[in-house]
Amino acid sequence: MLSRFARGVGRIVVAATFLIGNAAAAHEFRVGAITIDHPWSRAIPPRAPTAAGYLVIRNAGPREDKLIGAQSPMANTAEFHEMSVIDNVMRMRPIEGGIAIPPGGEIRLAPNGRHLMLIGPKEGFVQGARVPLTLVFERAGRVDVELAVQSMGARDTGHAETRDHPECGDKAERHNMAEHHGEAESGGRIGHCGEAKN
Repeated sequence: MLSRFARGVGRIVVAATFLIGNAAAAHEFRVGAITIDHPWSRAIPPRAPTAAGYLVIRNAGPREDKLIGAQSPMANTAEFHEMSVIDNVMRMRPIEGGIAIPPGGEIRLAPNGRHLMLIGPKEGFVQGARVPLTLVFERAGRVDVELAVQSMGARDTGHAETRDHPECGDKAERHNMAEHHGEAESGGRIGHCGEAKN
């Protein structure tokens, strides 16, 4: 009898652990028709001038919504920026007017494209930590999420450990500094390791 009871308790504990594990792995946030999937960032050292945030936003509703702002207690300001490659040169500019999310569609903020820029982080981001972030939508309003901090070289969904440019080492994030100082806005060029080129 006791053995049967113990096995039953064991199954309950395993099931609960499985559910908790799945919830942690999913790492998504929902409000109304909007789903924010796996928001993440890369680790940065203390006194880094900027950090970046990445995520996927899905709109299951019948009307367009728009991502119009972001705030974090872990940074002085937050902006949306876009990076593109023209003639093998990275160029980055702030996104004006927000980012529209079409009905039934999605947007991705990802490395080497549109992304969230956290300017003036108040401390380093340590791998495995969570960074609080509030996203502001035109219709859905304010949504509190957390950026899961991945390794300094993580890319795509944040689970991979490969670097965009392995030969660049920890310089992979240095484009953020150049962007913050307006290199891209003034027509400056940024090399593939993130260093500003004149």
